Amino acid sequence: MSALEQATVDQVTVNLTYTDAEGQTTRREVEPMIFALTAGQWKLVAWCRLREGIRWFALTRIQRATVTRHPSTGH
Repeated sequence: MSALEQATVDQVTVNLTYTDAEGQTTRREVEPMIFALTAGQWKLVAWCRLREGIRWFALTRIQRATVTRHPSTGH
């Protein structure tokens, strides 16, 4: 199981290093919710604590994912 899958099952947050479509790289703590396949691309749907909202993260743009021990808050 990948780190993202394990965090989803365990309902804990993940620290991501993520590069967006414009090439900006950010570090975010997210609460994974579900994986979705859209337009042939797998994405992680998660509550982003940085942006305080649900975001869709393309798996191909996640540079690094580290599971934390912080519980998800149920978003």
